[in-house]
Amino acid sequence: MTVFANVELSPTDPALGSLADTGTDSAYRVPLVLRSDSSIVLYALFGDGYSASAVETLRDSESVTSAQVVDHVGNSRLVSITLPLRSARGIGTLAKSDVEIVEAVGTSETWLFRVRAPDRDSLRELAERCEREPDTVRVGRVYEQISGPERVESVLTPQQETALRTAGDAGYFRVPRETSLGELSEELAVSDSAVSQRLRRGTDALLSAVFGTRDRDR
Repeated sequence: MTVFANVELSPTDPALGSLADTGTDSAYRVPLVLRSDSSIVLYALFGDGYSASAVETLRDSESVTSAQVVDHVGNSRLVSITLPLRSARGIGTLAKSDVEIVEAVGTSETWLFRVRAPDRDSLRELAERCEREPDTVRVGRVYEQISGPERVESVLTPQQETALRTAGDAGYFRVPRETSLGELSEELAVSDSAVSQRLRRGTDALLSAVFGTRDRDR
């Protein structure tokens, strides 16, 4: 089962700080990150705020080995940025762990990396690494992708899933309702209030997974 996580990195990370120093106001999108034993290569997409001086600023940074424009579409530029792995802090933590960086989006305020791990143990190891750099990197939302006829992302806690399944099987969501909150609370052996909260939070988590990216209540 593949596990995904959103990881926040501080812009004070030297590697990411070099991007902030370019002076462009728009968000940076990094659709591809490659890594080797000694370096990390970010492919950053510069939007309308791009200027040639931005790449020169990157080249002058002590945190950057090289920077060059590799492609352009309209006013946007795809810039290849090579960073030495030994000097990268937060992003180096990601690169050295057993996770794959899927993409990243960043501003001068914060960076959000979406990573993919083969299992929860790998993600747990990453979280332990992150705890040693609390000011630089933090693991946020975690969710799973389950293989099957349809791709389903599990965004529910076990309690929320049980409550929703029980309510659905009992006809709680049908019109008219075929069971009551009190009957569900008896079946689940919890209070009416607890059942109500699990149903609301579970429904909210499912809606957020479909229509937005708000962090789930864990």
